[in-house]
Amino acid sequence: MDIAFIRLFVAAAVLSIIILLKSRGSLRVERRDIKYLIIFGVFKFLMDYTFNESLNDIPVNLATLLQNTAPYFVIIISYFAFRNRASRMALIAIMMGSFGCVLISGRSLLGLDTDVVGLIFALISALSLSMYYIGSDLSDRKGYSPGTYLLYVLLVAMIVSIPFTDMGFIASCIHWIPMSSGTHWSSAS
Repeated sequence: MDIAFIRLFVAAAVLSIIILLKSRGSLRVERRDIKYLIIFGVFKFLMDYTFNESLNDIPVNLATLLQNTAPYFVIIISYFAFRNRASRMALIAIMMGSFGCVLISGRSLLGLDTDVVGLIFALISALSLSMYYIGSDLSDRKGYSPGTYLLYVLLVAMIVSIPFTDMGFIASCIHWIPMSSGTHWSSAS
């Protein structure tokens, strides 16, 4: 989770700067919507965490293929939660995309000895990714910009990931950031 934490931190920092410079007012959210942003931030964390855990047990191409089943989960969840029916074109597009994924990685998947735990983690990652997509759609319907949704989700996911992150490793990475003069930044300097 160390790399995921760094990715979340950098993305949130850069996005914060952009939003503060371009549209500071878009940081405002309704109090009643904060709980939804927290929930979808937790799903973002679960997506990262379970995907990384799946890589311990199954090959990256299989984990990625399974994570990209998220659109199926979106269709299923949207149907049961919101009574949204997928259009025929959406279903055809998803089937074609899935067929393409199998064509790209299917040959290398033949004969793999897979671990059930890795498969379960990859599918949980796909389910979490689908919830992240649904949250983005709900946020858009409530009138929030994509940047607002993304920033709050990244911040929540980053905070939730702290207990799973080796901060000693993060500190050692910061210690060795090269400076323009060719020296390295150190807490002792």
